[in-house]
Amino acid sequence: MSYSLFGRPPLVVHVRSKMTAGGGVGDVLGRHDGMRWFLVPTMALAVGSLALGGCRHRAAAPSGPPAAVTAPPSGAPAGGGAPEPAADGGAPASSAAFSLAEIPRPEPARGPLRMEGYPRALNHSMSDPADAFGFVRDGSELAYCVFDVCCREGAALCSFLARDGSRRDRETPDADEDPRALARVMAELEKIARDEGLARLKEGAPGRYESFPPAPTGEWAYGADITVTSLEVAATSDAKGTTLAPASLKIGGRVRGEPAVWTVFPPLPDLCRQYVDACVNGAQLNGFTLSPDASEVGWLMYVMHPSHGSSWVPGRQSVHAFAGQIYNDTGMRHHGKKAYEAARDLFVKATYADPEREVFAYNLACALARLGDPRAAHALRHAIAKGGDRVKARARADADFAGMKAEAWFADAVR
Repeated sequence: MSYSLFGRPPLVVHVRSKMTAGGGVGDVLGRHDGMRWFLVPTMALAVGSLALGGCRHRAAAPSGPPAAVTAPPSGAPAGGGAPEPAADGGAPASSAAFSLAEIPRPEPARGPLRMEGYPRALNHSMSDPADAFGFVRDGSELAYCVFDVCCREGAALCSFLARDGSRRDRETPDADEDPRALARVMAELEKIARDEGLARLKEGAPGRYESFPPAPTGEWAYGADITVTSLEVAATSDAKGTTLAPASLKIGGRVRGEPAVWTVFPPLPDLCRQYVDACVNGAQLNGFTLSPDASEVGWLMYVMHPSHGSSWVPGRQSVHAFAGQIYNDTGMRHHGKKAYEAARDLFVKATYADPEREVFAYNLACALARLGDPRAAHALRHAIAKGGDRVKARARADADFAGMKAEAWFADAVR
């Protein structure tokens, strides 16, 4: 059977939280100083299991501690070296030039960015969603700004997340320290949001304590095939009212005619893992957008805390890695039901979307092998070219290849 993921496509995320003075979680943590910011270090995230398994559906990735990744996201713009050659001696393995021998490229699926579950009203009765969000004009950074930080007079901040996971912040000083500097920095942050074209929230009805993120716009390479989905997951508790799991958010997509799959699980702040009751008020999608050249998707999760606290978790990912995972996970559902033709078609789309991910080509080889299709050789060779010995070891033990193991090509490929 096709195996669970060697590792998820790289995502880049950054977590920042704020708690207020006057008791509560901030004081308990011992990392809170008056009205200062509570910081969680920048990290890059690869969601999902790193362990090998057989051709089986992976378990849903938890929203707990993410695995650190230092490499830039898959599909980042040129500058990181030349792409590797295709396994079958064809063009370089990029989503645009890649070609898998005898397996045709799927029809183009470019179309508008369509979403389900977004935009929704953002609650800010005791917390602060980001007021502005989006990629900067050259696409190098994903940014968000908060202009009405709860419980700090005139406080504001803008934070910027780069492709490599590094971040930079600009925030106003305390009003008591230098009122003129506060006004100057506030004007600077407003100018940044305006000049970079960050999308602003729209205020809800008076007295409703809610605002609305902008509707998604633009076209991307998979818009005719995939509807992006998001789901707010409420905190859970037992019969005695003890909190079992904090609120969280998940993002994924729905291929035409298929149910949604969830592929992105933004990590909650350490605060939520250490003190689960600090994160029961809700987690919402503050924003979702395309980069200016439509090569990446970006999102911002907003986590509400009790006692006037907030966290903001931005993330970014190549559209090819994002779509490839959606195609793959949808294909896994069919493979698990032994609907191998449907699984094959989805694995083909996943492999062409992100040829660098060996798991997609491997799963395609599994489906083709189950169908007795000799083109399994091309897909497996490509997976081995990307994943090396661990792919060979998996294939030798994989029941999906039972009908192919007597073939000379298979023995040669997994040697």
